Amino acid sequence: MVLTRSASRARMRITRWLPNEVLTEIIRHARRADQMTLCRASKLFHALVLPILSQSIDLWTNRPSSLKEFCLSLVKNPERAVYTRSISIINDGACTFALDLLMQTMQLMGRIQKFCLNEGRTSDEQLTYTVASRLASLSFPHLTHLSAIQTNGNPSIAPLRDFLGRHPTITHLCMLDHDKDSDWSGIHLPNLRQYLGADKPDFLGALRLRPLHCLKEAKIMWSSWDIEPTLEPLGSMPVPHLPFVFSSNVIIWDTNHLSRTLASLSVHMPYMTSFQIRSWHTETMGLETIQRITAHLPAFTKLVYLALDYVQSEDLYVASAVQDEQALYTWTDVCPTLKACCLAIGATAWRKVGESGEMRWEIYPRADFEAEAGFVAFEEGA
Repeated sequence: MVLTRSASRARMRITRWLPNEVLTEIIRHARRADQMTLCRASKLFHALVLPILSQSIDLWTNRPSSLKEFCLSLVKNPERAVYTRSISIINDGACTFALDLLMQTMQLMGRIQKFCLNEGRTSDEQLTYTVASRLASLSFPHLTHLSAIQTNGNPSIAPLRDFLGRHPTITHLCMLDHDKDSDWSGIHLPNLRQYLGADKPDFLGALRLRPLHCLKEAKIMWSSWDIEPTLEPLGSMPVPHLPFVFSSNVIIWDTNHLSRTLASLSVHMPYMTSFQIRSWHTETMGLETIQRITAHLPAFTKLVYLALDYVQSEDLYVASAVQDEQALYTWTDVCPTLKACCLAIGATAWRKVGESGEMRWEIYPRADFEAEAGFVAFEEGA
């Protein structure tokens, strides 16, 4: 059969010989700008691309025109709201947008799974409080990820107790600060698997009062030297025989402070499988640190992955590979479950290979270590 030129072109169109599922996956991995271009290419591509563009939405309060335009378009076309799975409201400056319009738009997004209220560098504290207070009246039946993130250091975030109380579906909670006067009694998050947040014993204590058997990962940002009030309720939440990842951002001033921290962890969380401690000071680097850690490691009978990170880069004590390896063999003797370690800041880690008499430690990529240990960003939570 001989085809005319126009018929031949029509037959070769990508949309005629690739299934929509394949096209969707290709579009999903394209750049945002390319997705926008495709959306305007044809009605077919518009229908394929629009759900992808609508899946994750970022709304900036310092862009009132764009914010209002988005809200109005969704109100006029409410069928598009079903595609949204993730939404972030970034408070990065005061604006005069219609809060009622934003709330009306949010009510249309009944299938939201991830929600983030984030303060930017130039955020309006009162606006954050107002938005959070209004959002507290909304319900999202499919919500699994909730983040209330502050980056400017202001101590005021609106109480989220009512909102949390209506969303027992939450599996990942990021709450770097909250109102210190809040009453968290009655909060029940039976499906919570990951907690990233400040050391708030009142909140964690309220969670502990009801069964909580799903928690698999906690990352604590410490603001107090006294870690006992936080570790005591946190340690009673996970199921001891299941793998548990614990990350700790704590100011370690000296080796005595390090010993007290490890001693508390050995009492309240001896079942950890992955442990990361991040210090903001480097005075503890050296042989004495190795000795203190060695003394406490036997208490952690299930520890597989250990990471010691030091945030400040100036005046770092940099151990040689030989010194690192010597420490690792010492730790293997007192903690035989240990399989991989990362010592101080660096792009490499160590893993144990071989059996018994032929066992040795070898260097491997830090990224592989973090993936195996479960030290992933909160937003990537499974």
